[in-house]
Amino acid sequence: MPWTKVLGRKARKVEKKEKVEERSRRIPRSAAVQISCRGNTSYAETMRRAKSQVDIESIGIGEIRPRKTRTGALLLEIPGSESQDKANDLANKLKEVFKDQENVLISRPEKMADVRLRDLEESVSKKDIMQTVTTVGKCMAETVKLGEIIPTFNGLGTLWLRCPLAAANIITKTGRIKIGWTMGRVELLPERKTQCYRCFELGHVRNQCRSEIDRGRTCYRCGQEGHMAKECAFRAHCLICSERNLSANHRMGGPACNPTPLKRINGEKTGNSEEFKQKHRKKG
Repeated sequence: MPWTKVLGRKARKVEKKEKVEERSRRIPRSAAVQISCRGNTSYAETMRRAKSQVDIESIGIGEIRPRKTRTGALLLEIPGSESQDKANDLANKLKEVFKDQENVLISRPEKMADVRLRDLEESVSKKDIMQTVTTVGKCMAETVKLGEIIPTFNGLGTLWLRCPLAAANIITKTGRIKIGWTMGRVELLPERKTQCYRCFELGHVRNQCRSEIDRGRTCYRCGQEGHMAKECAFRAHCLICSERNLSANHRMGGPACNPTPLKRINGEKTGNSEEFKQKHRKKG
């Protein structure tokens, strides 16, 4: 009779959480084309023009699932095993149709992921890293965003990068990646939280923001104005958590940032309520 491994309640919770996180990092089974209209350009008129000039059946698309993004753009989702190629074809045709329209932007959004590289010796350059990531991860250079190489206490460098999830899964699969002569550690970072870059609160984006507070010029690492986060040399300080009397020794929106939702703090309604605004003005 085989042995059965019995897990305690905490172990089961951890295992369940790991499985959920693993599922959330899976590559989407559909691809999408995004249409963004600016100014007074109407989405209705844009779609009428698109439908009159593009035959989706000729490129093998039998079904499109529309939805609106948080920013208000129109997302056209294409399901199926060949969805990536079909979405590329549709995007190219739409770009040709709207090449004379500055207020209509056609793009191919992809599921992105953050990656941390460690143990980079001093001769390794960002060019070397870009070449390795695009070659190993099989992605285009324009889809990869590299941070700066930052020296650490052990004399080696570390770097943050953002790339398509499919590429991130490939380069982080073994936990090691060869750059030049040497092997560096590579880690897939937790998925980013939805964050507003106006008030820096979590759970919504800029065009949905109803806050009277504008932190657009504030460094999201230290909470001060006058510089960007990548240039910041100050201690990390989260204004969002500090206002709620929570531990604030982290950057706003980072993995350690878990503020109480604005809807309720200590049982009181907050956000746009007049009572909360008056309290906030007094504190300021």
